[in-house]
Amino acid sequence: MGTYDDERHAAAVENLDVTSATMRFLVPQNDSELRHRRAVLAGGRTSEVDSGRFAEPFWYPESPLTTVPIPSDAGRPRPSRPPRGELPVPAAGTLVPDVRTARGRLRDLARTGFLLITDRDDVAVDGHFPAPVRVLTTTSAVTAALGAYPGETWVVRPDAYVAAVVPA
Repeated sequence: MGTYDDERHAAAVENLDVTSATMRFLVPQNDSELRHRRAVLAGGRTSEVDSGRFAEPFWYPESPLTTVPIPSDAGRPRPSRPPRGELPVPAAGTLVPDVRTARGRLRDLARTGFLLITDRDDVAVDGHFPAPVRVLTTTSAVTAALGAYPGETWVVRPDAYVAAVVPA
């Protein structure tokens, strides 16, 4: 896919930053880094030892495959990376919350093609897509997990990332 580098480059840069910080902590290169390491270990401040980012999925708000809301889209927040350890607000570019539905877990449902999540009953798929597309009518659990507004349609990619939130 032509957008692979565009999407993964930012994630790779972040992984390199986290790895570099980890290595500077484990193998200090100067007196300042050594003093910092000793102070952290002596104080038992584990939050400074673990960056936390390797255990979190990357967010893709800047991906060419992600449609972010314009400011007038009913107050829908622009996606952004939350502080370490906090969950993101579901939005375009974020991994869809993994909630249980009557048809299975939401992320599992997304893995077989594009998934349209909506409370509308007039959304139909005409079969002219290059990948499978399914429609999931929202339940209260899915609506709450997404923070979905009435009439919105959420487009979820096969990798379970939200590609777009289409307002009513």
